[in-house]
Amino acid sequence: MKVLAIILLFCVNNLYSQEIFAHQKARHEFNKSLISSNDMNRVRKKSFEKGYEYEAKFLGSFKTKKGEKFYIINSTYVNLRNLSNDNYIFVYNKKKQFIGYYIVPGFQLPTKLSNNELFFKQEDCINKISLINGIKKWICLTCKNGKDCIEFQN
Repeated sequence: MKVLAIILLFCVNNLYSQEIFAHQKARHEFNKSLISSNDMNRVRKKSFEKGYEYEAKFLGSFKTKKGEKFYIINSTYVNLRNLSNDNYIFVYNKKKQFIGYYIVPGFQLPTKLSNNELFFKQEDCINKISLINGIKKWICLTCKNGKDCIEFQN
């Protein structure tokens, strides 16, 4: 009985992992289509499975001092079944290959990308993050309530 329970747990975990991988692949294809369309600063939604959808906004591209080009996309994975969401900033290179992301708490996604600066608006605070030197390992947002830092993950 114990062996059967372990096998069942392994199978369920494997199916869940495959589902997450399928969602990630679909999300990146969706994001790359937004980059290719060059349709900036408009929220686009796409349902991938009943009860789940992606909301994404292509903020644009920037170039570093070294001439490297990157694309930035805000993305929210919405679970309509339990009314939860996960927010991300996705980064792609000039070949539109995914290179990493930031997990963003709450609704603190950046509002725009302009002149190599990423703008975040929180309550009455505006933070500008310079990207001229490239992707930052840490982005720290400061406001009246303190400081929130998010880490780049690849």
